[in-house]
Amino acid sequence: MDERRLSRTNILAKEYIVSALLLLVSQKPLSKITVSELCQKAGVSRMTFYKVKQSTTSIKRAKAKGECY
Repeated sequence: MDERRLSRTNILAKEYIVSALLLLVSQKPLSKITVSELCQKAGVSRMTFYKVKQSTTSIKRAKAKGECY
């Protein structure tokens, strides 16, 4: 597979996951959000989620630190 395409796909997946997480966090506590729920809202598979980030907490932590996600 073309590495640039894979990279672009991962970047998009990360953006979808972060957007979905921010939406879900506005509706309920982070501790109540499951990976399955997040993936469904983001429109990505669990496999993709685990490729790009380890957990919802790590996404929130990266966002709080202002890291480019």
